[in-house]
Amino acid sequence: MISMLFKLYMISAKLKIAKELSYRADFISGTITSILYALVGPLTQYLIFTNTNGFPGWTIEQVLLFQGVVLLFFGIRDMMFGEIQTTIMDLVWNGEFDTFLLKPFSTSGVLLTSGFRFSNISTVITGLIITTYYCFVCGVRIGLIQAFVLIAAFVSSLIFYMALILLCSAVVISFVKVSRITEIVEALLRFSQYPIQILPPALRIAFLIVFPLAIFAYVPVQVLLNRLEPIACIGFLSCIVIFYLSNRIFYFSIGKYTSAGG
Repeated sequence: MISMLFKLYMISAKLKIAKELSYRADFISGTITSILYALVGPLTQYLIFTNTNGFPGWTIEQVLLFQGVVLLFFGIRDMMFGEIQTTIMDLVWNGEFDTFLLKPFSTSGVLLTSGFRFSNISTVITGLIITTYYCFVCGVRIGLIQAFVLIAAFVSSLIFYMALILLCSAVVISFVKVSRITEIVEALLRFSQYPIQILPPALRIAFLIVFPLAIFAYVPVQVLLNRLEPIACIGFLSCIVIFYLSNRIFYFSIGKYTSAGG
């Protein structure tokens, strides 16, 4: 089943790449705009750091490394799943979500393979360049264990984000017209764009192991800097548990689905 869903995702991705490249001028102008927009985050953090007391325990180079990882992850996230929220909303609002239920795959799997958005490749490239450069500046050395933990953190972050997608989709399926749900999720995800040292101790623990928003950028950067707290690894398991619960909630909402009209 997983291999079939992967093939389905690749087919969808190829079709969307071909569609976006069919209007090359629009794609190029959009790419340039995305790169400039992506640079706003690191520039903002640089200005904040240099004009305030900064973040406890972080140098300016480490903060910019952090911002590079933020761009890299959110670019990958939006490239892999960027169209899902609008897709599920349109399908439910128009009473066309039934088409997902008729497909010979798991409904959550079909939904999660339908969100590829190639235009976000520019953010991925920008994040990769910034991350690579500041890894060199900060003298990062990646050993075998670090590489393993980085891969685990990356996979866990995607699992956690897929869980959030399923939760949002469950809300949309249940209530039909909930157009601001994506804004709520994005506002929540903004907490992951800053080192958790700026938060109160209770929130630090919560964002590390209970609702692990730190998995998106903080944990990978701490791995790169070789100073990850062992307790943060509990967050990897939390991502799996949250995904399982989200998947159950998603299918529970499908059980209440009555096509057009909610």
